[in-house]
Amino acid sequence: MQNANEMLGFLHGAYGLGATISPLIATSMVTKGGLPWYYFYYLMIGLAVLELLFCVVSFKDSTGAKHRAENPITPSVAGHSRTKEALMNPITWICAFFLLCYVGVEVSLGGWLVTFMLVVRHGARFASGLVATGFWLGLTFGRVILGFVTGRLGEKIAITAYLLISIGLELCFWLIPNFVASAVFAAWLGCMCIFHSLLPGLTRDILTTNSLPWTSLSGGDRCGYKTFTEEIAVRIIPSSFS
Repeated sequence: MQNANEMLGFLHGAYGLGATISPLIATSMVTKGGLPWYYFYYLMIGLAVLELLFCVVSFKDSTGAKHRAENPITPSVAGHSRTKEALMNPITWICAFFLLCYVGVEVSLGGWLVTFMLVVRHGARFASGLVATGFWLGLTFGRVILGFVTGRLGEKIAITAYLLISIGLELCFWLIPNFVASAVFAAWLGCMCIFHSLLPGLTRDILTTNSLPWTSLSGGDRCGYKTFTEEIAVRIIPSSFS
């Protein structure tokens, strides 16, 4: 796909925009409206039902037979299936492991941020909720804007630069004991969370269509193991989080 980084930047930017709006709504419902926290999930269920209806209407004419006719399968040079060839390539597994770690860190940071600002930085409930909004807002702008920067720098240089900047921002967020400073660094950390938007460029030469489902699947596993290890860390080493 032409301009893959830029196009995926807009796609993932839409994800970031939804993640930006959600904490605002949830925080307002709890702190301003006095509603129980689980009422927000009723809203999510309603939106999920609407999304299902829109998807059914939008793709009602999209069948497997039509897709296969428009996208005929071309076997690899070695005679293997394209999926098998992608799975035999070590780059697919390297990207999968990278996503497993990266997406887990991203989602854990976004989810744990409010608790950290409340307990460690002693912020107010509404202000702490806004910090999470700032993180996801930074993620939205980062994925849209830095996609164009990545296209000029190249994926390998961009990933290295973004990773080093993220390490520095994370250290500043952790070591500077100030609520406002932590909020600013959290927003900049969100801006650097664009790594999985770069994967099509890295897998361009190894059958992107077949590689991406496997790498994305490994990213989906992060919710369980990261939440589990995070809880263990907080309970076993409480002094590190206070």
